[in-house]
Amino acid sequence: MLEIRKDPSAFPGIDAEALHRMMDEVSAFGGGPDGSTTRLTLSREDGLARDWLAAWFAQEGLRLEVDSIGNMYGFLDWAGRDAPCIMCGSHLDSQPNGGRFDGAYGVIAACSAIEAIRRPVAETGITPKCNFVVVNWTNEEG
Repeated sequence: MLEIRKDPSAFPGIDAEALHRMMDEVSAFGGGPDGSTTRLTLSREDGLARDWLAAWFAQEGLRLEVDSIGNMYGFLDWAGRDAPCIMCGSHLDSQPNGGRFDGAYGVIAACSAIEAIRRPVAETGITPKCNFVVVNWTNEEG
């Protein structure tokens, strides 16, 4: 039977301060003085954001794969390379003068989710049955 936990403290929480810090870091790549973001696909700014994400994957021990069109996948291989995956993310590119949260928030939220669930998994000794993947879609904005 499925165990239902009603106590919110029983679930890992997102570190809001870390999430905001990561958003600020990514928003600096193409951020304008008015708070807008211009990070067009394959631009210098997009490249800087992609480099930032690749460095974060390496720092956190995620396996990076980049497909033939440039989509980035950061694998947290908890259950082995051939196990099913839960994939979360979005895109780091933007429209001209787009909002700082457009797309980038989904990637940062997925990174924050990994940070939130890693410690409880390690502390409990639970062996997840699937892997977690952070994705950055290339040219989502077209």
